[in-house]
Amino acid sequence: GRGGPRPAAPPASAPLSHPPPRPAGDLDHDDRLDVVAADFAPAGSVSVLLNQLPGPWFDLGAGLAGSFGVPQLVGHGCCVAGQPASLTLTSAKPSSLAIIFLSFASTPAPFKGGTLVPFPYAFMLQLFTNGSASIPLAFNWPGVFPPTFSIYFQYAIADAGGPAGAALSNCVKAVQP
Repeated sequence: GRGGPRPAAPPASAPLSHPPPRPAGDLDHDDRLDVVAADFAPAGSVSVLLNQLPGPWFDLGAGLAGSFGVPQLVGHGCCVAGQPASLTLTSAKPSSLAIIFLSFASTPAPFKGGTLVPFPYAFMLQLFTNGSASIPLAFNWPGVFPPTFSIYFQYAIADAGGPAGAALSNCVKAVQP
């Protein structure tokens, strides 16, 4: 062909002389995963790349207003096995029944005039909001989920100010790195 012979194509796969980058966890404590990667030179050195992976918490919306507006649910932590994590509900009706729904899939369904995103739910837990209209829920992330596994969380709160006697928090999705 024109221009002389073509260079050989690189091999489809080549062995690595060092391990590929691996999530190291939340090294700077900002709820986003950081990556540690081995460098080629100088030998034995590593790079720490902060905030290189999305998530692991995603706000999916779908809240339904009650007496105090739309209750807000926020997830914290890096979703790595054994590491601390938390879910915090705020702006809910004080001293009221609240049910947190957890699902491993999302097929949103109508619920009390709004949308329940974690449906079908695998687990639900009845709690009560405190006098400050919130529920702090701390736990260690379980080590039973495979990489990229998603978990959906959403609260329903008994609230006469909601369209059908209930308010819904936004839904948050956590993704296991």
